[in-house]
Amino acid sequence: MNIPRDALEKIASLRKKFIVILATDNMDCFSRFTVPSLRLTDHFDDIVNSADVGMCKNDETGKFFLKIAEKHHSPIHRNVLVDNSQKACRTFEHLGGKSCLVTNEFPATYWFSTYAVTP
Repeated sequence: MNIPRDALEKIASLRKKFIVILATDNMDCFSRFTVPSLRLTDHFDDIVNSADVGMCKNDETGKFFLKIAEKHHSPIHRNVLVDNSQKACRTFEHLGGKSCLVTNEFPATYWFSTYAVTP
């Protein structure tokens, strides 16, 4: 796995103004191997993996997202989700947040640019 440099630059720009969290439905090996090997903690303010918290994004109508928002003292309506899952985006919006669906036409970097801080 790799993260393109332009994506990391856009994430760094976002971190100037926002708390940027990587939230994933993934296996425990993501936290044990991927996070350290890619030095993801250098690029994100928090990393939340479903395997570590014992629930997936869509479990219990999005409790996963509510717990993250609560941990960071941020009302859900002030949060934005960039995700490639239509179901996760719908769940997040149902909770009151804004979602940006990642597709081939609108990749993550497109959405990052939408919110990025310009120098």
